[in-house]
Amino acid sequence: MSGEKVLSLRDLRTLDDCDGIFVSHEDKQDSFDEVDSSRVILVTKDTDVPKTYAERADKSGYDEIDQINFRLVSKKWGISFTTTPRGPGVCGLIQINGAPLIKSIVESLWKYWTTLISGIHFEPVRFDESGYLLVWFASSSCYAGFAAKMTAGLLNMDKLRVVSLEAAEIANPPKVSLEVETSPSNTNIIMENITQAVIPFSAAFTFLAIHERIMSLWQPSVTPEGSVPSVGINLLFDGRNQANALRSLKALQSDQWENVTFPSAIKDRIPEELQLYRNRNQGLPAIGLRTGCPQAGVEICVLVQDPANFTKMEQFYEDIIGHKPVNRASGDHCKYSVFAVSRKSELVLGYYPGVVVGNSQNVSICVQVDGANIGGAKETSKGHWVVPDPEGNHVQMFKIL
Repeated sequence: MSGEKVLSLRDLRTLDDCDGIFVSHEDKQDSFDEVDSSRVILVTKDTDVPKTYAERADKSGYDEIDQINFRLVSKKWGISFTTTPRGPGVCGLIQINGAPLIKSIVESLWKYWTTLISGIHFEPVRFDESGYLLVWFASSSCYAGFAAKMTAGLLNMDKLRVVSLEAAEIANPPKVSLEVETSPSNTNIIMENITQAVIPFSAAFTFLAIHERIMSLWQPSVTPEGSVPSVGINLLFDGRNQANALRSLKALQSDQWENVTFPSAIKDRIPEELQLYRNRNQGLPAIGLRTGCPQAGVEICVLVQDPANFTKMEQFYEDIIGHKPVNRASGDHCKYSVFAVSRKSELVLGYYPGVVVGNSQNVSICVQVDGANIGGAKETSKGHWVVPDPEGNHVQMFKIL
């Protein structure tokens, strides 16, 4: 759209603009037919993440550690060695002890390793002086083959010792986004429910991802009829983009979605142009449409169930986002706080009397942080933590190297 080709998943992870690609009013109806819906939203799988290998403290060998997330690395991290590879493959972050890394040492290591390993295609991509080297492998089997040589102690060179290898990914995600958890058997249903509404809005939607978990007994946790999911996302269409907004609205008017009616007592506190929908059958975030906005954008919305918790919720998100809200109202009835998180996105906390809110058990709020300084946070993989907010919503925090 607007000259964009269908994106690969690697492109979707590493877009220069973390806000993704919004559809313009100039895009024609037939351009939607060119969009591969499986490439609009990122899908990750537990089975995609190779093991981490880390040398034991006593140097007696290496531990193999299962991970559920990639270590995330910024496109601008460290010093460039080769052009970032395109296409399939997997990256590994290698830690090397013995001397600070400089380009000549990386070149020597690469030459030495290629003489020891045949049939394994890999290239150094970036490095830093502290001893970390980001390497691209052509496949998961290449990654595993390299790990086998490493754990056998064959890749150490002179005083340089390879002490760990972890699966990594070059990424440029939004500061705040959502992740929907599902089982492999349910992924296509989830994709269909979401992408039909999203495609008229975005050709590369970075604010919502799907994560396949290995759970044979997984079932979607649907909020009860008459309630609104606690977590949602509003698509803001600019004033010239009414035709595409209508295409999204048509998708949400299918029998899979139900329009949310707000209590009459608070209708004057809800934007008149907002239309909000909840999914009837899947544990999805609510999706809202707003038209006539000054520019295209996204609102990640968290609805507060108990007004007594609003101050605690506001403080919690202020702590992990790292700054105060840019707009707020804390009257006796409706309450809201708005956090600016990028040029085109906001996190909005809201309490609206009479709106019945149900927890979004299958949805996580993902927040990029500088570190996990939130009490009760549990590390799930290196650079990834989980913690419930004060009302029990799932929050995933991640740090980018």
